[in-house]
Amino acid sequence: MGDTPTGLLEKISFNSKTGHIAFTAKLTMGLHSCKIHERVPSQDIFHFEGALSNMSLSGTLRHADNLHQEQAPTEEKIVLKKSEELVVTQYRNREQWEAEMKDILKFRGPKW
Repeated sequence: MGDTPTGLLEKISFNSKTGHIAFTAKLTMGLHSCKIHERVPSQDIFHFEGALSNMSLSGTLRHADNLHQEQAPTEEKIVLKKSEELVVTQYRNREQWEAEMKDILKFRGPKW
């Protein structure tokens, strides 16, 4: 519920023969407070590595806190199954997509 944090996929690798896929995204999930920081935008780094098939995306999602690099990342195994119910937004061209993404990233993108 609310505005979903959004970030660009970076360091993308994909092998179309094996389906192996990996990427990283920087997000701000909210405000962070601790003994060192007081109400600063979080610096969340997500790294996914797994396999893409015709029916699913499965693999390991690793979440690291860039504000506390001394802490080990958490890991979670995930499986996302293909759904026919999902409505995908279509764009006329790359320029239209980039313009809309620029606005979304300005509002919901990483604050670091």
